[in-house]
Amino acid sequence: MIRHGKPPYLECSSKGDKRFSAFYARIKGRGNQRIEDIYQAAKVFEDGTTGLCWKRAKGRKAINQEEVTQLYSKLWDEYIAENPELLHVLHQATGVQDLFGQPNHCCQATELWRIRNMSQKPDKSIEDYEWVAIIGSREPTEKQEIEVIQLIEQLDPTIQAIVSGCADGIDKLALTTGQNLGFKTIGMLPWKSYNEEAQQYCDFKLCLDELDKDVRLAAYESVYDHHPAAERLSNAAIKLHARNYMILRWASAVIAAPSTRAGGGTGQGIRLAQTLNKPLIIIKP
Repeated sequence: MIRHGKPPYLECSSKGDKRFSAFYARIKGRGNQRIEDIYQAAKVFEDGTTGLCWKRAKGRKAINQEEVTQLYSKLWDEYIAENPELLHVLHQATGVQDLFGQPNHCCQATELWRIRNMSQKPDKSIEDYEWVAIIGSREPTEKQEIEVIQLIEQLDPTIQAIVSGCADGIDKLALTTGQNLGFKTIGMLPWKSYNEEAQQYCDFKLCLDELDKDVRLAAYESVYDHHPAAERLSNAAIKLHARNYMILRWASAVIAAPSTRAGGGTGQGIRLAQTLNKPLIIIKP
């Protein structure tokens, strides 16, 4: 079983609301075929066979698995685009589940939860949320991952949102864990196309270029104030470090899980959090 959000869960399978089952969801723009049939037929196997019916292809690993996984996401996007009234049903749900879902497999509940969150507009401005900022290494230790999850699980109920920078590693872990526990998740982006795979776990996002002029200027200035070698950074690196200011500016508290290597973006974020007098928890490797 795969679950996202919090109970009560909307069952997205043939055992629940069949409109959200790949065996019943049909895409008009693809000859009214079912999502399951299109997805399974697109698989290519080691012996070269493809175009199989779902019964012969289901459960088998394809040599083009990455390609068909992307197709599966696209099919659900197309289906919801053809049936926009279903977005209201998804927005009303506090969580979704698939009784037949398995880890590391394509899952309709996962895709629908992604679509729900990417289409949902915030009910208030970013500044009005009580949030915890979580920053950290792209290659965290297992100890750091466990402790970050535990801290999120223990957050005070008054905390309404988790904000992070959409990088791989700790950032992405914070977003996925927070979303699964029912927190709003906010992604701060150095540029709009940054790590789009992680962006699917954000309820809403803010890009550096979208900030008010004064806030954007303060974000850039923070790089030169807190990075030991700011003058040697590329334009992209400056934006990545300026993003730390975006993440921390409105945070009620900060959780940081730095790498074993000194410095880096998390190190700069820790120095900035200390300057801003933010309550700070550092999880060592």
